[in-house]
Order: sequence, then C-alpha cells, then structure tokens
Amino acid sequence: MAKNLDPNGDGGKILSDAGIQGVDFTALQGLEGVPQLSITGVSGTNGSIPQGLVASTTIQFIDNLTWTRGTHSMKFGVDIVRDRDDTVYYNMIQFGQFNFSGAFSGFGYADFLLGLPQTDSLTTPLPRPYERGTIWGFYAQDQWKVSPRLTLNYGLRSMNRRAASRLSTRHRVPS
Repeated sequence: MAKNLDPNGDGGKILSDAGIQGVDFTALQGLEGVPQLSITGVSGTNGSIPQGLVASTTIQFIDNLTWTRGTHSMKFGVDIVRDRDDTVYYNMIQFGQFNFSGAFSGFGYADFLLGLPQTDSLTTPLPRPYERGTIWGFYAQDQWKVSPRLTLNYGLRSMNRRAASRLSTRHRVPS
C-alpha cells in the first residue's frame, strides 16, 4: 500500500514508523520535513524542505526638524531602529539521508524493512537565534550664511549600535 508523505509532516514520526534505528527522535519533535530515503530498486523520497522560516521584525522611528533663524538653518534628527530575529534555519538533512543498497541482505528493500541502511548522515537542528538589537542615531547640523559669498556647513552625528542580545540560550523547537 503506497503512502504519500506530507513534505510538511513530522519527519521524526516517519523515521520511527520505518523502524530506522540510532536516531534521537526527541531532538526532532515538532520539526517539519521528511527524511531522504534512497532504496535501490525502489523510488525513495527526496526529503526537500524549506531553507528556513523567516520571523524577523524591524521597527524604525525617524524624525527630523529644520529650524531657520536669521542666517542660520539648523537641522536636528533622530533615527532609532529596533531589530528582532526569531528566524528558524532548517538543515537540509535534519531528518537524515539513508541509503538502503542491499549491502546486508542483497536487496535494498529488504535492508529498508530491517532498518539497516548502508550509509546514513544526520545533522543537528539549529537553534533559533532569538536576537534583539537597537541602533540609536542622532545628528545636528547648521548651515550658516556668513556673507553672500560664504556659507559654512558643520554638524555632528552620533550612532550607537549595541551588539544584539539573545533572549535565551536554550534550544527551542519551532511550533
């Protein structure tokens, strides 16, 4: 009986149901995707999954003020940026690549039924960054018309970019 696999399915459950041994299923709980299975003589799965789930937010506040008084034209401004990055990065083979070639029984499908791949590889899921950062920028500028033939422009700019901080170092599984 053929079963269609949902590419957004629970790859850990698929591995468990297939009886493939040596995989820590608790680390894969809740992650989406399917394992890559290659069975000699039988169609396998390609196990393609998205590269990541982008969950980032940028909030920006900008304000400028121009004030002209006499021969001075002064400008003041502020630029505040708040970044939040909760992106989930998927490894392409977080549920593994398993090659059943018949090395143990002589038949690829029999090796699959026994749960004995000839080669396999598995990567560890990457944790979410949960990073937060704020950038503050201020400026003040004056354009002074000293005479009809001489204008001075001068000003100051300050940027304060603090390093992004992490909310938690715990490994969190996307929901």
